[in-house]
Amino acid sequence: MAAAWSLLCLVIAGAAFAQGFPDSVVAEIPVGGDPTDIAVLPDGRFAYVANQAAQYVTVVDVENRSVVTRVTCGANPYMVAAKPDGQYVYATSENDDEVSVIRTSDNTVVATVPVGDNPAGLCFSPDGSRCYTTDENDNTVTVIRTSDNTVVATVPVGKTPRDVDCTTDGQYVYTANMGASTLTKIRTSDNTVVGTANLSFEPHRVRARPGGEYVYAAEHLGTWIAVVRTSDDSVVSTLNTGVSVGGMCFVNGGDYLYVGSAYNGGAALVVRTSDNTIVARIITGGLAVSVHAPADGAYVASSNRDVRSVTVIGYHHQHDVCPISILAPTGALDSGTSVVPRALVKNLGTSPDVFPVTLRIGAGYTGTTEDTLLAGFSDTVSFPVWQASPVGRLPVVCFTGLQGDEDPTNDTMADSVLVNRGVITDVGTTVILAPSGTVDSGTVVTPAVVVRNFGTTGAVFPATMTVDGFYTQNVTESLPAGAADTVSFPPWTAEPLGAFAVTCHTTLLGDENPANDTARDSVRVGRSLQVDAGVQSILSPHGSVDSGSSCTPSAVVRNYGLTSGVFPVTVEIGSSYVQTVQETLTSVPQDTVTFPGWRAGPIGSFAVTCFTSLAGDENPTNDTIRDSIQVVGPPKDDVGAVAIISPPGILRDGDTVVPRARIRNFGNTAERFFDLRFRIGTSYSRTANVANALLPDSMVELTFAPWVADSGTWAVSCSTMLASDVNRADDKVSSSVRVFAQALQIEPDQSDRLEAGKNKTYQFYALIQGDTGGFVEVARPSAPPGWSLRLGDATGAHDLTDTDGDATPDLGYVTPRESSWFSIEVTAPSELFGDTASLGQQAFVVAGQMGGYPLLADTAVLSLTFAPTFSVHNFPNPFSDHTAFVIGLPDDGKASLTVYTRAGERVCRVLENADMPVGVHFVGWDGVNDNGRGIAPGTYEYLLDYVHAGKTERIRKKLVVTRE
Repeated sequence: MAAAWSLLCLVIAGAAFAQGFPDSVVAEIPVGGDPTDIAVLPDGRFAYVANQAAQYVTVVDVENRSVVTRVTCGANPYMVAAKPDGQYVYATSENDDEVSVIRTSDNTVVATVPVGDNPAGLCFSPDGSRCYTTDENDNTVTVIRTSDNTVVATVPVGKTPRDVDCTTDGQYVYTANMGASTLTKIRTSDNTVVGTANLSFEPHRVRARPGGEYVYAAEHLGTWIAVVRTSDDSVVSTLNTGVSVGGMCFVNGGDYLYVGSAYNGGAALVVRTSDNTIVARIITGGLAVSVHAPADGAYVASSNRDVRSVTVIGYHHQHDVCPISILAPTGALDSGTSVVPRALVKNLGTSPDVFPVTLRIGAGYTGTTEDTLLAGFSDTVSFPVWQASPVGRLPVVCFTGLQGDEDPTNDTMADSVLVNRGVITDVGTTVILAPSGTVDSGTVVTPAVVVRNFGTTGAVFPATMTVDGFYTQNVTESLPAGAADTVSFPPWTAEPLGAFAVTCHTTLLGDENPANDTARDSVRVGRSLQVDAGVQSILSPHGSVDSGSSCTPSAVVRNYGLTSGVFPVTVEIGSSYVQTVQETLTSVPQDTVTFPGWRAGPIGSFAVTCFTSLAGDENPTNDTIRDSIQVVGPPKDDVGAVAIISPPGILRDGDTVVPRARIRNFGNTAERFFDLRFRIGTSYSRTANVANALLPDSMVELTFAPWVADSGTWAVSCSTMLASDVNRADDKVSSSVRVFAQALQIEPDQSDRLEAGKNKTYQFYALIQGDTGGFVEVARPSAPPGWSLRLGDATGAHDLTDTDGDATPDLGYVTPRESSWFSIEVTAPSELFGDTASLGQQAFVVAGQMGGYPLLADTAVLSLTFAPTFSVHNFPNPFSDHTAFVIGLPDDGKASLTVYTRAGERVCRVLENADMPVGVHFVGWDGVNDNGRGIAPGTYEYLLDYVHAGKTERIRKKLVVTRE
C-alpha cells in the first residue's frame, strides 16, 4: 500500500519511456542538522537522513514533504542504509564505534552493534540477511547477521575503507579504500578477499550497477569516476566530471547513475551508463553529498549538506490521449453484418495514463472500454459487437475521456459507415436445453434446442440431435428472418451410466456462416441417491449490516434423495454464534430454515457457515455452504486533502500550470457534492466540486483553473469543505512555490514542405528576458527513422560546438535581451519503407535551456510536411487480418486503389477517386471483399491509380493473405 502513496504516483516504465530519468526538482524539504547521507525505503514513502554533527537521524515523509521525527542514535551518525524489506534502517556511529538499528514501524532504536574503529559506509546483501560496514581506522569490514544483529566476521581490506556495496546477485562485496586507492572484492559465501582493483585516485564512494557486471567508484575531494569490470576487477572506463563528486545511486535498472556534486553550488549529475556520458545536471539548491532512489526509481532524493535540506527530483509529466484512427466500422457493410468496432488510440503525453474510450454508431450504439497506455504508445481498442443497422449512412464517433487531459481539442474523431440492405443466408444452433447436466438412470428426457435464423430471408432446414452416437434424430424447422424457436426431438431414455457428449447441428444449403451451426454440451447419467440432503443457499446474514442491529439467520435446504428424512441444520457466525434446528423434508422438496436471532457485532468481517447433518447421507459434498458478513460501524464522514500535486516547488515567471491536488475519503461512507478550495498566495482562490461518489478509503485527483506564475515565493494550500466532516485536522494540506523572474525564449515556430531526399536549413534564435545572461544550451532534436538533422551555428556552415566544456552544444554566453542565432539542417527520407509512421507531418521540437537551470527553458516547433515520390506498399505483408496501404503522393490529386485476384477478378475497391493532398497516407484494409466478408488465403494484386496535374500514373503490386 505504501508504494501507492508515492509522491509522484508514477508507473516507472511509462515515465522512463517518456523522459528516460527523473529530471525535474519537484520538492525541497528542510531537514536541519548536518545531512551527510540519505537512504530511501524501498516503497519510496519515507527517507532517512544521517545528521552527523547534530547526532540524530531525521525521518522524512517524502509524499507530504515534511519531517516526521528525529531519532537519537550513536554519536556522529555518518551513513545510513535501509534493509531490503524496509523494516529496519541501520546507521553507522563514527564516535561510538557502533551501528544503530532503527525499526521503521515506530522509528525506535531497537539494537546497537559494536563494530570496528570509526565505522563509515554500510550496505545490505540483497536478501537482507547480512549487513556490511567499513571500519576506517581498523582497515576492516564487519559482517553483521541481521536476524539477531550479531557480528559473524571481520575481514581485513585496504587502507581507510570509506564505503561498501554488494552486487545485485549477492556474490561479492566491494569496498572503496580511500587510503590505498583501491577497491577490495570480498566473496560473501566465505567472507574471503578474492580480488583488488587498482585506481588512479582515492575512492570514497562505491556502487554496484544492477546486473553485477560493473561497479562505479567516485574520487574523494576530486572529479573522477571509475568503472570497474567485476569479472577481472579491471578499470574499463573513467569519467572526469569537472566538479567534486559525492554519493551515487542507480535508477531504471542501471541505465542511469546519479552522482551528488558541487556543480554550480550543488547538483545531481546524471550519467548514461551505456556510454558513461553526463546527460543532465539537475540543480539541487545546495551541496549534494549523497543521492538515493526507491526501488521503482520513481524519484531521486538528494541530501544537501550546506543548506540542510533534501531535494526530491522527479519527472515532469503531461497528460494527453486521443483517438488517431477509427478502424471499424468504416466504408460499406451489409445490413445485419456483425462487426467488432475498433479504434486506434495514442498517448501523446509524457505520463502513463488509464482512461475510458467511447465509440458511438448512429443513435443506437454506444460502447465504452478502458485502456492503459504508456507515454508515446498507441493501442487498438475493441468494443462490443455491433449488428449493422439501420440501413443508410451512419455517423461513427470515437472519443477519449481522460480526466485532466491537457489538450481536449484532439479527444474526438469522426467518420461514417454506409449500411446496405444485403441478403444473408445463415441459420444456427444457439443452445442445447436438454439433455444437460446430470439425470437419473432410466429417466425419459425430451431432447430440445434453440435454433435461430441469423439471415435476412426465411429458411427451411433440418436440425440433428446426437447423444454420443447411440441416439440420433432429425427434425425439420422453418423460421422467418431473425426469428428463434425451440425444437423438440423424440424422447430419449437416460442409459447407460456414464458421461456422454451431446451435439446439435443445422444443415442449411448455402449457409454463409457454418461457424454457428453446431452447439455442444454433455450429460451425465447417474444412479439416484436414496439418502441425500444439503444446503442450497444462505439467505441471511449476507453482505453488510450495522453494528448492534438484529438479524434472523436463514438458509434454504433441500432433500436431494428419494426418501423422507429428519435432520439437523446448523448455522455458525464467526466464533460466537452457533445454532441448530431440526428439519423434516419429504422426497425432493426444499424449505427455508430460520434460526434464533443474532445481534450484529463487533465491527469486522466474519465467516458464515451452514451445514446439514443427515445420518447416512450418501453425498456429503452438498452438505455445507459458506459466506461472509461485514459488520460496519456507524456512519463517519471524513474527507481530507493529502497532497498538492501541482504547482511544483520551483517555476519561472509566466509559466502556466494547472493546480492539482489529491484528496482521500478517510470515512466509511461514500461522499459526493462537496467543494474544495485551492489557494496560491493572496491572488488565486478557486473551488472545485466533487460530483462523483468518493468511496471509503479511496483517493481522487482534482484539477482547478490554470494559474499564471508571478515571480516571488507563494504559499499553496488545498482544503476540503465537507459540511458533515467529523475530523477537520486532515482537511488542509499546504506547500510553497518559488517563481523565478528570468525567462528564456526559443523562436520562431516554423512550418514548411520538404521533398523526398532534399535538405534545407532553418534558422532560430535564443532570447533571454531578465537582468542577467548566461550560457544557453541547445538540445539536438531527435530524428525519426529516415530523417536526419544537423545542429549548426547562425550561418549553418559549422556544427554548433560546446563552448563551456559541459559536453552539451551551446550558443556561448548570451547577453540579456539580445538575440543569439543558430540553425538546423534537415534532410528528408528518400523513400517510403516499413510502416513509415514517421513519414507524415513531422514536428521537430527545438529545445533550449539555460546551462545548469533546467526550469529556464523554452522550445520552438519546426513542422515539416513530407512530400514523397509517387509510391505505394502495404505493411505488414504477408498479413492475416489487417494491413495498411502506405501511399506517397508528391502533390494534390485523386487516388483509386483496387484489389484483384491473380486471375484479374475484382475483390475490393478500397479507394475510389478519393481526393488526397500531398504527403503520406495510411489506408487500412481488413482483408475483406466488397461485401465485407473475409477473403481466402492466397496471393492478390492491387492497383493504385493517381490522377494529378492533368495526367494519370499507375502502380501495380502484390500482397499475400495468410489467415494464420
